[in-house]
Amino acid sequence: MSEMVERVERALCKTGPHDPDEIGANGGPYWKRYEAQARAAIEAMREPTEAMGHAGDEAGHWSDHDADKVWQVMIDEALK
Repeated sequence: MSEMVERVERALCKTGPHDPDEIGANGGPYWKRYEAQARAAIEAMREPTEAMGHAGDEAGHWSDHDADKVWQVMIDEALK
């Protein structure tokens, strides 16, 4: 499991009634119940907005749209 997926799972769990590390009836921590939602949220961020692309290009002195490609590769890695 990706460290980023777990981070998002834990963050999603914190919005509910349970402590992420609390053990549920299934014997596992509650945060593990949020994998599908976490993956969907990360996947939704895969395509950066135009503004994000411009900001990344400016911040990294990238050539046109290179920041978009780097972002996508980073999201793909987070989803592995």
